[in-house]
Amino acid sequence: MGKKEDNKKKKREALLTSAYLLFTEKGIQRTTISDIVKHASIAKGTFYLYFKDKYEIRDKLIAIRGARIIEKSCLALLDEEEMSFEDAIIFLADRVIDLFEQNKASLSFISKNLSVALFNRSNTEEEKNRCVELFNKIIERSGKTFRDENIMFYMVIELVNSTCYDCIINKAPVSMEMMRPELYKAIKSLLVQFESE
Repeated sequence: MGKKEDNKKKKREALLTSAYLLFTEKGIQRTTISDIVKHASIAKGTFYLYFKDKYEIRDKLIAIRGARIIEKSCLALLDEEEMSFEDAIIFLADRVIDLFEQNKASLSFISKNLSVALFNRSNTEEEKNRCVELFNKIIERSGKTFRDENIMFYMVIELVNSTCYDCIINKAPVSMEMMRPELYKAIKSLLVQFESE
């Protein structure tokens, strides 16, 4: 990578870091583009070379943060001993829940949009492929076949994410601790629906 490309990457990263910090501290509505560029020490015009508005940078951040959470969970699973496919998916869900419980600001920011990390068209192929590749390794290890694997993965992610948001952020309808066993039963039922015979 040349010096010019390296400089562009650093500016983009500075904008993303600044935006995430301000969005999680002040909220998206109260954060302006001027706030973001001032905090990043970058000229305002430079912002528009990378993003059209603060909502585009928000969407990019949700995709990046969500992909990291899914990737961390998948990598943790690959370090574990062999387990059944159902137990592997429960393990993944458990890691996601743990990460969200440890970082409520991240959960609040991502809100109910974790699946954006894999299924949003604005993500780069590299961001999508890392997570999908890890998920495919988990399926391969299981020896099972499933119909519509992407839909299955999407539904599991959405179920875990929305449950985390409601139970951790809103503390409703029950605590996350009380909800975990019910969530795991729902995930197992969902997986059975997608298994090919």
